Amino acid sequence: MITLKRFTVLASLALFSASALAHFPIMECWQSNDKVQCQAGWTDGGPAQNYPVTLYDYDDNQLAEQMTDAKSMVQFDKPDSDYYLLYDPSHETTIEVDGADVMLR
Repeated sequence: MITLKRFTVLASLALFSASALAHFPIMECWQSNDKVQCQAGWTDGGPAQNYPVTLYDYDDNQLAEQMTDAKSMVQFDKPDSDYYLLYDPSHETTIEVDGADVMLR
């Protein structure tokens, strides 16, 4: 029979183990000529294939959306106006990259 103290210890260990294994989304974006390219992934180094990355203007109008490819990459034509990119794997933290932070490469 499991005592309350033993149950509390086991539950705490289970929660700690789950948080230690947690991974979070990451995305790096850069500009190359007239294209904006991004590579999505996970903090544990895993790829992020078949996830949506969406391009928005500052009025929150969706300009384009693509799914990450086999290399976890997407590519958009660079908009003429200010923009941001959103990577939302839906079960974790959403990543937003502002166009002003996208550097030339």
